Amino acid sequence: LILVHFFLLLMMSTLTFNFAWAQLDRKRAVTSGLEELTFMAPRSINIYTVEPLSAGELHYSIMHTFGEVESGLQNLWGIDYGANVRLSFEYAPTDRFSMTFARTSEDKVVDLSGRLHLIQQQRDDSVPVSITLSGGLGLTTGDYSYLQNNYSLSDRFQSHAMIHIARKFSQELSLQVSPGFAYFSRVGTELSVANPVENLYTGMAFSGRYRVASRMALTFQVVPRFYGDESDVVLGAGFDIETGGHVFQLYMVTSNALQDAYILGGKNGGIKDGAFRLGFNVNRVFSVKR
Repeated sequence: LILVHFFLLLMMSTLTFNFAWAQLDRKRAVTSGLEELTFMAPRSINIYTVEPLSAGELHYSIMHTFGEVESGLQNLWGIDYGANVRLSFEYAPTDRFSMTFARTSEDKVVDLSGRLHLIQQQRDDSVPVSITLSGGLGLTTGDYSYLQNNYSLSDRFQSHAMIHIARKFSQELSLQVSPGFAYFSRVGTELSVANPVENLYTGMAFSGRYRVASRMALTFQVVPRFYGDESDVVLGAGFDIETGGHVFQLYMVTSNALQDAYILGGKNGGIKDGAFRLGFNVNRVFSVKR
C-alpha cells in the first residue's frame, strides 16, 4: 500500500510539473510516411526498443535497480541495498544506426553495442512493423585475483544479440517481441549469472506500452529465459513520463539486470525467486549535430 501511495504521489507531482512548465517536443529529422514514437524512449524498462534516434542525436541514460521489495521497511523496501547502476551514451551517426558505450556496476561490465533499424513501420501500413537488430560485446572488469584460477582477458567477455519486432497498433498501444541470446566466455559462482555452469542463454522478451495521457504510458515486459535444462520468466511493469525533454521510467521488475547479456543470463531474475524490486531510468536526448 505504501508503494502504491509512493507511485501515485510521484505521478501527481510529475503531472503538476508538466502543466506548470512549457514542454520541449522531440522532432524527427525524417518523418514522411514513418510511424513515430512507437515507444517513448530507446529502452522500455531494461529492454531495447525499435525507437530510433535521428542522425546526430545523443541519448544519455541513467538506469537503477534496487534490492528486493520484500526486505521490508527496515531496508526501505530494498532501496537501502546497493543499487545496480548503468550509465550509457548512445550516438546515432545516421537515422538507421546507433552505437552505445556503457558501464554497469553489476560485475563491473564495460560494453559496446549497436542498433540497426532494418525497416520502420509506415503510417499507411505498407510496412506493418518495425524491425531492429541490437547486439554487442561486454567486458567484465572485476577483480577475481582471489580465485585459484584467475580470469584471463579472454575469460572476461560476454556477447549478446536480439532482434526486436514491434508494431504501433494505435496512438495508445504498441507491442514488441524480442528473441535473442547471450553467451559468457566463462561462468562461475563469482559472476551474477543464473547458472554458474551454463555459458549460453536464450530468451524472448515480450514488451509493450499503453499510453494513458499525452505524456504518460503504462509499460510491461515478460521475458521467458532458457539455459541448459532450466528456464524461468522475468516480469516487469511500470510507467513512462515525458517531461521537459526527459523521459523518466519507474518500474518494478524481478531482475536487477541492466546490461543486455545479463537480462537474458543474470541471476535473481525469474518469478520462481518471488522477488520484485524497484527500478528507475532517466533518459535524455540531445541534438549534437545539425
